Amino acid sequence: MLLRLKEEGPELQRKLNLRTTRFVETLNTHAEKVRAPVRVTYFGSWFCFNFPHDLPLASLFFAYMRAKGMHLWEGRPGFLTLAHSDADVERVITAFKETLAEMQTADFLPGGEERPPVPGAREGRDPSSGRKAWFVSDPERPGKYLQVGEEASVRD
Repeated sequence: MLLRLKEEGPELQRKLNLRTTRFVETLNTHAEKVRAPVRVTYFGSWFCFNFPHDLPLASLFFAYMRAKGMHLWEGRPGFLTLAHSDADVERVITAFKETLAEMQTADFLPGGEERPPVPGAREGRDPSSGRKAWFVSDPERPGKYLQVGEEASVRD
């Protein structure tokens, strides 16, 4: 290993760090997409899964991952190494996605992919509150929209 480090120099660490960055970004992007309350932090080739402290069943994440062959020690960092192949990284990503879906289905984690309340609705922001809202085209006023929800109203 020392010879490899000497031969490849700092570029070896740079490539491994960039690989970890792509890995973590993939996990975080998926977690955001499915609105899962997990954030993966990292530094170099080190990464850690973080959940809000007010979710008592979030720690089941680690048992779910172990059941899929991914040993992650709760509260401890994981590391990508030169020994991990692209296939290994893909297996972790797949296990992560499956675990979040299974935990959300079982109501162990909040979230899940959000679907529009009516077909064709588009996501936007309520102009008065700034909160997320859904809108559909107003058939009587081309180019204008109706807000969908409990208090539907016309929005420009």
